[in-house]
Amino acid sequence: MGVLYEDLLDGDFMAKKKFELTREEKEIEASIARGEWKKHPASMGKAFVDAARIGVEARKKDARTNIRIDPMDLKVLKEKAQTRGLGYQTLIASILHMYVNDEFLEIGEVKKMAKLGLLNDK
Repeated sequence: MGVLYEDLLDGDFMAKKKFELTREEKEIEASIARGEWKKHPASMGKAFVDAARIGVEARKKDARTNIRIDPMDLKVLKEKAQTRGLGYQTLIASILHMYVNDEFLEIGEVKKMAKLGLLNDK
């Protein structure tokens, strides 16, 4: 399962979970609760939005796909897109683009980074 770094820091993300966490995920959740994570500066959020817009708009978007998605997931995607100043389809395309280009953090990688102290603010 992949997640955006910002979402890990979002208290709503933790409140919305409807599944049992693995031991590894519980360790990450505990590290978040201990304050070992920090949000990107506001300028990073703007940089993300700008990069997403430029990247998605620069690519030819002629491939279409239809997917079935949980209504709650779609609602949350739309909310997150709105807070970033993006359309939800643009956000989905950006997430997929990051994933296929190995720019998306996987839970296992986040755990490794936490163990190496790369996520600590201290």
